Amino acid sequence: MKKFLYVAVMALVLGNFIGCTPRTSIGKEPELDEANSKLDGKYYDNTVYKCWKFTWEYTEKENGVVTNEDSGVDYEWLTELLAQYQKATFLYTHNVSASAYGQSASVKGTCTLEESPKAESDCYSDDDWTD
Repeated sequence: MKKFLYVAVMALVLGNFIGCTPRTSIGKEPELDEANSKLDGKYYDNTVYKCWKFTWEYTEKENGVVTNEDSGVDYEWLTELLAQYQKATFLYTHNVSASAYGQSASVKGTCTLEESPKAESDCYSDDDWTD
């Protein structure tokens, strides 16, 4: 119970400082322009749907100590534009750090994207839904 309370308090404290302290690090939010098939100014196909394989992992740390790690493989039936947007969003939300008053928290993640030859009916069959 103490650990849960500590984590909850840390989340509140860091949440208050993440937007206003100079000791925060967060990347640039992806800019999706679906009308022009662009993500961050780069053109991607937004007409042909394909099966995309996402391989991802992340590590969360508090004061330099690993508190959570997770990884997985997901398959999605998307256009290239939306697949790239999903990857960019994952990287944006899973690479953040903040520190205040001697406390620090961070999450660091990676994600790869590759086209899969699977048909739509088979695309989701290999999703890693187990914990």
